[in-house]
Amino acid sequence: MDFFNSEARDIANKLSLRLPQQEALNRLAIAIDGTTLQKDADTNAQLQQINYTLAKNQVKSSLKKFDRNFCSFTFDIATGVGKTRLMGAFVAYLYRKYGYKNFLIIAPSITIYNKLMQDFAGGSKYVFKGLEDIAMNPPAIISGDNYERSENLTKMAGDSFTVNVFNIDKLNEKQGKQHLDKDDPEYGKSKLHRQNEYLGDTFFNVLSQKEDLVVIMDEAHHYRDGAAMKTIEAIKPILGIELTATPKEKTNNILYHYQLPEAIKDKFVKRPVLIGRRNFNAANFDDDGLDHYDLQEAEIVHSIVKQELEVYAYNNQVRKVKPFVFVIASDIDHAKKLQQYLESDAFFEGKYKGKVLQIDSKSKTDDKIQALLNLENEYNQIEFVIHVSMLGEGWDVTNLYTIVPLRAANSKTLVMQSIGRGLRLPYGTVVGEAAVDNLNIIAHKNFETVLDDVNNELGKIEARYLDEEIPGLGENQPAEGLRKVPVKCTPKIVPGANAKPANIPATTPAGTDVSIPQSPTNATVPTTSATQPASNNGMATVAVVPPSSLPPTSPNVPIAKPVAQTQPDLFTPTPSIQIDIPKVYLVPTRKSVCRLETFLLNEEPFKQLNAVDNKIVVKDALTKREIAYLKGVNLSNDDYNENEFIKILNHSMQRESELAYSSNILVILDVIKQVNNCLKNKVAQPANVIRNNYRRIVDITKNQLLLHKKVNSATFEYKSVPGSLQLSEVMVMMSARDTIRCYTTKLQTGEKSQIKSMVFNGFTKCLYDNQKFDSNPELEFSRCLENDTSVKAWFRGSSSTFKIPCNFQDNYIPDFVVQTKDCSYVIEVKAKNKVNDPDVVNKAKAAQSWCTHASLLGKPWKYYLISEDDISGIENLSLSGVIAHAVHFSAGIAN
Repeated sequence: MDFFNSEARDIANKLSLRLPQQEALNRLAIAIDGTTLQKDADTNAQLQQINYTLAKNQVKSSLKKFDRNFCSFTFDIATGVGKTRLMGAFVAYLYRKYGYKNFLIIAPSITIYNKLMQDFAGGSKYVFKGLEDIAMNPPAIISGDNYERSENLTKMAGDSFTVNVFNIDKLNEKQGKQHLDKDDPEYGKSKLHRQNEYLGDTFFNVLSQKEDLVVIMDEAHHYRDGAAMKTIEAIKPILGIELTATPKEKTNNILYHYQLPEAIKDKFVKRPVLIGRRNFNAANFDDDGLDHYDLQEAEIVHSIVKQELEVYAYNNQVRKVKPFVFVIASDIDHAKKLQQYLESDAFFEGKYKGKVLQIDSKSKTDDKIQALLNLENEYNQIEFVIHVSMLGEGWDVTNLYTIVPLRAANSKTLVMQSIGRGLRLPYGTVVGEAAVDNLNIIAHKNFETVLDDVNNELGKIEARYLDEEIPGLGENQPAEGLRKVPVKCTPKIVPGANAKPANIPATTPAGTDVSIPQSPTNATVPTTSATQPASNNGMATVAVVPPSSLPPTSPNVPIAKPVAQTQPDLFTPTPSIQIDIPKVYLVPTRKSVCRLETFLLNEEPFKQLNAVDNKIVVKDALTKREIAYLKGVNLSNDDYNENEFIKILNHSMQRESELAYSSNILVILDVIKQVNNCLKNKVAQPANVIRNNYRRIVDITKNQLLLHKKVNSATFEYKSVPGSLQLSEVMVMMSARDTIRCYTTKLQTGEKSQIKSMVFNGFTKCLYDNQKFDSNPELEFSRCLENDTSVKAWFRGSSSTFKIPCNFQDNYIPDFVVQTKDCSYVIEVKAKNKVNDPDVVNKAKAAQSWCTHASLLGKPWKYYLISEDDISGIENLSLSGVIAHAVHFSAGIAN
């Protein structure tokens, strides 16, 4: 995007702002450019000027009036996009661009207040992280808990850079009797409105008298009427910034909309999915019975999600996410009753005893608050959280995956706020796995009502039914009915052209169980002398081993039924083969370039540096001799060695990687000379000042250079490098009640819809012993690959085996990787109605580019998109026949 000015661009780049955050910052920059911001300003004139500036810069907004007696903008930004980070960007911009130093951030609740304090004071989500100048000289964070400290009162009385964070209740005039006598004139006033001896006034008055005070209102819809509105107007800020995901209907000052449907589409948050039972009749249950039914359904989904998240973390070597269920109760008594049921033996045999947290306004103990804060820790024991209108907003977690609205489902606002609590993604972005990317909402009695409400708010969301296969959640059964199945890449032997495994009956009678053995994780597979290692310089191998030579099947792996086979008497092994997967990456074609612009030095920070009494010297701890920070500076008479100073300061700038010294040397040297002239001509005792403030001089010089830093965005292209990818073991989930089927098993019509929950084996050319498929046509295609004599090896892609970069952030996981004698293929199988989907087209283009560059390293690679219609039900299917019907692209359209 095009930024309005370099300051906004620099802040957006350094804070790594997302696109909607960038747009919000850019709009603020445009709106206040040329606008007179001051106390008691003519708001009509301000509004006219702002709308003129917006129109001039072709910015469309619904800004009609400020809704307050001062200039104020609302930013309607979806939950989960990053409003707190945006607050930091706003503060940084106003401080850098206009020199504003006084900010007041208002929180509607203690939960949000605590979060803001942590994020502004330097926690793991520090809002200024990346802004060196502010991080090195951070604002004083003054809060409702520490404003009476002497150092904070000093800063408030002076001209310090301050960010005040207050709960709205602390700002309101009457907050309690403060244990004063009734005759005391301060009786009934909050501490903020009581006379402070140090300030000579009230803290509230001192704050409101700041000429550059900017008020930032988090969850701003809370401050639109009543005492909160009057209190904020009494502070008399020059500018108000309001952030909310749920603006009120009569909000007239919205400067920027970025709502949840856009955030879902842009993959910044989870995708809500509504889950229920088809043809469910709530009339068969009383209220308690319906609650129990919904909670049981939630446990089904929760347990499966928990297993799926564990598998994803294992396969992708990322931190483990432990999910929990969020239950909305109608009142405190209802919540207590639900907790009793969830921890009883009647609910999954007491499985969740001690694993339920019930929190409301009356039971908000320190222990419960701490348990709430620990929910994201994978070792925490809580799996169900029950709340009563307590955690509707301002509470950030990334591991909420199941919501149960129960009797509160009629409250649309509460349901939507609860959905907002579960939208944040644990890995910061959509990963392409439904179990990780989806937020599951359980609803039965009011299923259609909740669905309509959510659709009206979010746009069209998916509705799924537990009596059908739920993508990403496996089958409809508790997690105890699931098991993990390792998918291993093991050494095998490739048979000769006419060779088949020996010692197997010519046919297998129908209905006879024949074991397709599965090697234990650490088992050694017997091979002949022709067997080669599992990998050769990072390249996976494939071969066939006679079933009779394999170790016994694992006790947890059921017996499968292969189709009848005809076998000759001899088995002749031949050397193993391999799929060499080239290393092709997306790399910068134009690096992110730092360019420093020439500027006139701001001399004021240097002029403020003071000389130190010469009696204060620096001594070497070992020799006890006096030393100086700078070689060549004489301590006794403070002679200033100008050339030595320039040389040493220049050397220090070379060590600052952010300045890209080699490409900006002329600008840096010019600034160093300006620093030298300033110290030489405008500072008393320059040598003394340098000796005692050298580190400070380096920091000031560096920060001024960084303020004039421009960064050109990087561009990328595919590049191939020598070497091959190493295929690793992965893990998949399947039903414990199901068998691992032989890939030749024909599925019945009713089974085909459940194929995602099945595992198949018995392959002779697949690099992996077990495989899963997304559709029956994919399974049919695997048979084609196994039967086609031109195919030497294949495997099905997964997130931890083979990824093709689509852009610098997203990856495409192809369905099949196939190798023949002369060529390797990346093959995608899609339903006919999906081949023109923009996402499919973009991935196809990425795969084509990848194959072009992979081919530069040796054997050619080709990409094909196959419609399921060209696979399903076709007899004697061959790879060449499938490729002949591949989808081709013309002007971005499949045809």
